[in-house]
Amino acid sequence: MRYLFFSDVHGDASKLARLPVDSVDKVFFLGDAVGDFTSPNECIDFLRANNVICVMGNHDAFTVGRLCLNDFTSNVKTQAKIDGWIKSNLSVLTPENLVWLKSLPFKYEDNLVTVVHANPLNFTEFLENGEVAGKHFDNFSTPFLFHGHMHVPQVFDGFSFRFIECKEYLTPKSIVGVPSTSRSWDGSKTGYLIFDTDTKEVEFFEL
Repeated sequence: MRYLFFSDVHGDASKLARLPVDSVDKVFFLGDAVGDFTSPNECIDFLRANNVICVMGNHDAFTVGRLCLNDFTSNVKTQAKIDGWIKSNLSVLTPENLVWLKSLPFKYEDNLVTVVHANPLNFTEFLENGEVAGKHFDNFSTPFLFHGHMHVPQVFDGFSFRFIECKEYLTPKSIVGVPSTSRSWDGSKTGYLIFDTDTKEVEFFEL
């Protein structure tokens, strides 16, 4: 089977039509459907229309009241900025899409993958280095953990982080970072991942 993973659209629907959702067996979205871009309904409509398996991100949690700004940052300017786009999202989201956003689960699991936004325990802690990622090996029981939030396509196998430049073979207990489709950090590229469940290879595709 082939799984497609993408994440962190932040209300930017401009690249979603380019995702090959019809050529894979399952499609996963790893959270932050809404954010500071201006098309939250279009993003959610795409996810719903394509029966994408979704989890809730921190931006989604802010918008529906499941995460408090004080628990994310104490910076007053950052809080004001986030509060601004929360109010903007709430002013335009349709009632149906708001109900859908509120219904998103924190985590998805099958017999092969665990899917979360940031990490298996909360909405916000970045799996940004080996020390932090290593603390979470006991917090998922499936062979592989896929997460967003970092906006970076990378693999941590317990020994080192590797950017996913093209293809990477996943060993059991690999932690896989899924790129953003809207913006990149640390010089990485926007895009998506395709995971082949038979070969255990994950491949990065740029958008």
